[in-house]
Parts: sequence; structure tokens; C-alpha cells
Amino acid sequence: MTVPVIESNESNTGTGTVLSCNKPTDVAVGDLLLLFCNDDNSIGSLPQAKSGWTLLLTSGTTSQDCSHAVYYKIADGTEGSSEDVAILVSSDWCMFYVRISGVDTDDPINTYSTYEYGYASAAVASSVTTDRDYCLVLYGLCFDGGDGYPFSPSYGWAEGDEAQTSTHTAESSACWGYRELESQGASYNVTITCSVSDGYASSQVAINSLLPPPVLPIQLFTQQKRIAHTNLRR
Repeated sequence: MTVPVIESNESNTGTGTVLSCNKPTDVAVGDLLLLFCNDDNSIGSLPQAKSGWTLLLTSGTTSQDCSHAVYYKIADGTEGSSEDVAILVSSDWCMFYVRISGVDTDDPINTYSTYEYGYASAAVASSVTTDRDYCLVLYGLCFDGGDGYPFSPSYGWAEGDEAQTSTHTAESSACWGYRELESQGASYNVTITCSVSDGYASSQVAINSLLPPPVLPIQLFTQQKRIAHTNLRR
């Protein structure tokens, strides 16, 4: 078994009532697709549904003045050249669209964190605990202000991408990253160093790897026969 692989990703920033991002390159049927949506308003500014996608989590509060949401789907070949997410109020936003291969398509999400937020220059996305080996764990972060950019994750984690709408304190910046977790258990907290202190919303999501094919009875019999023959030769 191997950990799922991040194959390609896209990002976009803007202002308005629609988040939009181009589809990553070479999407194939069976890939896991993730949308990280981040804007500089309260948690109520993001919708609770998107046709064809599952809204996995949202985090943030009015007091932090930012919100973060993660959507996912298994690619089926009907995806358009881009994806839109409608916002209830006009916002400054950053959006990421990620393609991952080698995923268990029947059970892609192992576990995830929910409703996490804070106020700091060292933002935290708290650990999740997986119950399967060979998971890929991703974090997402939305920051209240374009001046949070650039970001840097703590040891053991790698950044996938980061973006800002501008350097202005009233706008938005965001990032996402990942680590491979070969053995089931805790993924560990990730601390994301920001350029200034302000409100943030964050999450972690653990992705299940593709399970190996089951051993069929005829294969099992053949394996046992080979073992028996080996023992006889000894």
C-alpha cells in the first residue's frame, strides 16, 4: 500500500459573491477532488451545499472575521473546466482546488476536524486520529487579512499552496498543506506561522489510501500450496 498522491492543484483569489477556481490538470475518473474555500466573513457567508459535492466541514466565527470550508467529490468525468461556490455576502476570498490519486473511492475520508478557529500569529490546525494506515493528511487555513501571507507550517508538514487577495489588513489570505501518515494514529497538530497576528479558521482532513485487492480463494490455495512445497523441499 502507498499513501495517496497529490497530483495537481489550482488556486484563485477575488472579490464578490462567487468563489471560482479552475480544474487541476489531468483529472481522471476515480481521483479525489477537494475544494478549500476561504473568505473574510463569518461562518454564515459560505453555503451549506454544492450540487454534486459533499460539504465536509466549515470553521470560523464572526469574531474571527473569516471562514473556511472544505468540499469533496470523487471525479466521475462530468466535471467542468472550473468550479464555483456561491457566498451569501460579497467577500474577499481565496480558493484552492486539489486533485489526489490512489484514494479509496468507496471510503475516501478517514476523519476530519470541525469548527476550529483562533486569534494568533501562530495558527493551529489540531491533530486528528486515523484508524487506517497510509493516510494522507491535509490542513487548510483561512486568515483575516491579506497581511497574514506568507505562511510556514511546522516541522513534518509541507505547504501545498498559499494565496492572498492583497496585502491589506481588511482582505484575505489562505494556505493548505499536507503530511504522509503511514501508520494509523495521531496526525499531530500543525502550527502555521503567519506574518502578523489576527483571526483565523483552520482544519485537518485525513484521506484513506486505496485498499489492496482481496486474496481470492484460488490465490490463497496457490499460496498455501507453494508454502507446502517449499517446506517439503526443506
